[in-house]
Formats: sequence, C-alpha cells, structure tokens
Amino acid sequence: MDLKNTFLPSVKWIHTEENWDNGSIIEFKFRFLSIWLYWKAEIIEYHPNKLFTDVLRSSFPYKYFRHSHLFESQGKKTIYTDKIEFSFGLGNLIDKVVGIPILESTFRQRHIRMKHAFNNQ
Repeated sequence: MDLKNTFLPSVKWIHTEENWDNGSIIEFKFRFLSIWLYWKAEIIEYHPNKLFTDVLRSSFPYKYFRHSHLFESQGKKTIYTDKIEFSFGLGNLIDKVVGIPILESTFRQRHIRMKHAFNNQ
C-alpha cells in the first residue's frame, strides 16, 4: 500500500522516496486555517509491515513531533495505531488545549482514509 494515498487530498507532496526506509525524508505542505504549512520529516526507525517512526525536521508548527506508525496483523485484518509525542514549545496548557484537538481532528480524517485503503488492497 502506498501510504501517501492515506493523506488528505489537500496535501501537496514536495519530496518523498518511492520506498521508505531509515533516513528517508518526507516533505509536503498542507493548508491549515487557510495558511500553507511546510512539513519535513525523517524516518528514524523502519521495520517493514510492523512500524515506522518519523520525526519532524522543520521547526514549525511544532518544536518537537515524533510519530510512530504501528501495524499489527490480526487474522485478515490489520490494526493500525498512531503514537504521537509533540510539543509546540509554548507549555503543556497550549499543547493540551490547542494541540490535542488539532491532532484528533486531523487523525480522525486520516484514519478514515487508512481504513478505506486497507479494505481495498
């Protein structure tokens, strides 16, 4: 499965390698509240069909962002789990009040796309 297809259609890809592995760089931009944001991440851990972890290498909008993607086979199904660690660098209150709702909304939409992609393999 091409994981690029699980991103929202508004994502504009700048750079990605055809096959992701340790050290692969992923670059794209996306709109948030009518503002284009740039995202550059590096894959720092990669285990095919099990997990990969990427970390943000651009400095905005997050000061720190680490995202692990976990895939677990259960019979004919695949269970996908996101594990995200992040900080805007503006304190825990801002992370909780602003960051968590943004991530929940974003990933709710992405999980719908992922479910569709997995079911149509």
